[in-house]
Amino acid sequence: MKSKKRRATIRAKELSSTQAQKDPAGSAPPPGTADLLARGRKLHEAGRLADAEIFYRDALAAQPSNANVLNLLGIVAHQMASAKLVAAPEQRGKLDEAIALYRQAIWINPNYAEAHANLGVALEHQGKLEDARESFEKAIEVAPARAATYRLLSAVKEFTAADPHITSMENMARDMTSLSPDEQIDLHFALEKAYRDLGDHKKSFYHLLEGNALKRKRIVYDEHAMLAIFDRIGAVFTSKRMRDREGRGYASSVPVFIVGMPRSGTTLVEQILASHPKVFGAGELNEFGNAVERLGNANGAMGHFPELVSSIPNDQLYQIGGNYVNAITALAPRAERIIDKMPMNFLFVGLIYLVLPNARIIHMRRDPVDTCLSCFSTLFTDRNLYSYDLGELGRYYRAYTRLMDHWRRVLPRGVMLEVNYEDVIGDLEGEARRMVSYCGLEWDDDCLSFHDTERLVRTASAAQVRQPIYKSSIGRWRAYESLLAPMIEALGVDPADKSSGAPLARVGVRHRTNAAASPAVISENEGTAGEANLRPVLGGGETQTSQILIDAIRVVMFHNGLLRIDCAAVSPNNKERPSGTLIIPGIQAAPILRSLTQAVQELDKKLREQVEKAAAARPLIEAVEDAEFAWSRSVGGTGGLSFGRSKRHSALGR
Repeated sequence: MKSKKRRATIRAKELSSTQAQKDPAGSAPPPGTADLLARGRKLHEAGRLADAEIFYRDALAAQPSNANVLNLLGIVAHQMASAKLVAAPEQRGKLDEAIALYRQAIWINPNYAEAHANLGVALEHQGKLEDARESFEKAIEVAPARAATYRLLSAVKEFTAADPHITSMENMARDMTSLSPDEQIDLHFALEKAYRDLGDHKKSFYHLLEGNALKRKRIVYDEHAMLAIFDRIGAVFTSKRMRDREGRGYASSVPVFIVGMPRSGTTLVEQILASHPKVFGAGELNEFGNAVERLGNANGAMGHFPELVSSIPNDQLYQIGGNYVNAITALAPRAERIIDKMPMNFLFVGLIYLVLPNARIIHMRRDPVDTCLSCFSTLFTDRNLYSYDLGELGRYYRAYTRLMDHWRRVLPRGVMLEVNYEDVIGDLEGEARRMVSYCGLEWDDDCLSFHDTERLVRTASAAQVRQPIYKSSIGRWRAYESLLAPMIEALGVDPADKSSGAPLARVGVRHRTNAAASPAVISENEGTAGEANLRPVLGGGETQTSQILIDAIRVVMFHNGLLRIDCAAVSPNNKERPSGTLIIPGIQAAPILRSLTQAVQELDKKLREQVEKAAAARPLIEAVEDAEFAWSRSVGGTGGLSFGRSKRHSALGR
């Protein structure tokens, strides 16, 4: 039942419905209509879309000019199309119906921001990007303080200098505390995209870090349990078991699985193949994962994937494959090939081969750092929980690559086709012909005009696949190389052209330091509450220009493998004092943390007899201690460095 709910629900991040009992025009529903709406919403929230639609239509019959009900009916139709609850021919009709309902709601109430935004999402899924942009901009015009709409707009718009929407977002960002956590996340991701378009990589990455850090706090992700699943899969799907169980599944050539990491080019490859007249692109289906879940439930408490595979009978392998094929062919009965591009199906590659021995499996690969940066730049809906922390993301990617290496070893040669994103960009026709041939189909030139193919696409790449091939996504990570150290380290990547020295990034300016830090200097000026006028000298290299001073430190924290210091920065001659944020990769944080620790220890000693000043400085002192401890944990110990950890940490057993 849970899986059905997941399949039937589009998150409020994309489609939002008002919870008000009045319609947006302000007129109160007549007696009985409110009850119909309440019952419809309850069914809607439970994922029972068809039942919810009945109550909404009854409410609309009672009050035909209720824009709220029209918007809700549009959401239901949109969800039915997106969740593949209707066959392929009806999906387009349902999406068209949703668009008509949204427009009717807007005709009744032109200032209905949610209907404008929902219309924009539907148009984006339909591939009408310019119309989608106009709808999002209209939603912002009537409700300029809705952060989520700026994020939606950022997916279909390339920002330019002096863009008024950037100014509006910057104004909102000045008072983040007035926004809810979800609104702050939306705004950070929108600003990240805006500054990326402007080429301001430091500001872009700052908002990326902030948005991901907020998102990470709001989710539960058990990294240990997740990574253990990869090891368990490898232990179960041995070469011997694959040989012993092969040939027992359902022999259908209809399914085509596209697997890999999210943001690796899976949507692009699906769009290319789905442009073939004999291929239907079904998008990201949950069907195979749901089949595994049902299999586990049927086998009781001990029936968990992957261990259950060792005990299921051969006839059940055949049944699982047959049920899957029946489910997907209902979406497109006349298609010779049906694509399921759920990336996470890479976990099930071995089982896919056992239950569907004739299925095609295309493994999409992309540069690991580009892939992970693209994941880190994406606010996903309800999955990919590993993607909001650089270290966790890098470790997940390594586990994924180990599992794919395992599948190559245990699968018969030719079962899985490996496709590199960069090769598709560099030789579209050659790679497209190779994939079409692998699928057992004759070549069709429509595959080269994939961006003109009209079909429903609702992944994070919905806008990109409507464009011809472009190369700007290749090597995008190099603009952020100095800031991606935790992820690059977790990936085990050693960039061939990595520059010497240790880059140190600050918003708007790049400095370099050597491995040492000069002793801290304590300012004689008094600090304010929660702020201390520490002035550690960072650098001490061969020239004075390699040094910077940091002053008036407000925030010190270690997160995502990066040390962040909000402060004012000054050159050695004290001529410039811009406020900003220092972001230092963890691998370079040791000398800076040593300098900060020395500074706060001196400050603590100096203010020991001055109770009020000591109380004001205590938050900063504790922040430096916490950052030092988090850093030491991230590198598995202090590596011989001793920063004088406080008694407070010792008392906590840290």
